[in-house]
Amino acid sequence: MLVGCDREDLMVELLVRQAREAWDARDWVRSATLYEQLALQAPDDARVAAWWYDAALAQKFMRNWPQAHRLGLRAASRVGVLFSLVETAESVGFYKPRPEVYSAVLQKLGTAPERTLFVAGSASDVPGAKGVGMPVYWHNRVGLAPRDDARPDFLEKSLEPLAALF
Repeated sequence: MLVGCDREDLMVELLVRQAREAWDARDWVRSATLYEQLALQAPDDARVAAWWYDAALAQKFMRNWPQAHRLGLRAASRVGVLFSLVETAESVGFYKPRPEVYSAVLQKLGTAPERTLFVAGSASDVPGAKGVGMPVYWHNRVGLAPRDDARPDFLEKSLEPLAALF
């Protein structure tokens, strides 16, 4: 038993454990549901941005692009960094690792690639973003192997170190 924790805290920690177990089992439906439930139930928890992101990533693994985008926007709004743009391959009309995806974002931002950090959620993002000259922060939560010789500038299992880069 956790001393000093109320019933609500215990329920949150139980949900965290269940969400992690579902993630580790690659049960993306359950994982996405539990992480979204956590984020809604405990919106002031310091981990809420990571929960929204993990819910979005699970949706992405299920190829539920609209839901992944919606949840990703919620995650981006909670990281503590103001993002100028959150874009999807669907809205650009090309898919990774094609350079058009990354070039379109750079054009919309009106910025040079070397001044624009790309936050990657999969191995497929790294060669495309690096190929147009962007530095890459790869949030490799699942521990995937790199796709080819392209390596990210930052490789982390969490989004938490991201804010320290700014």
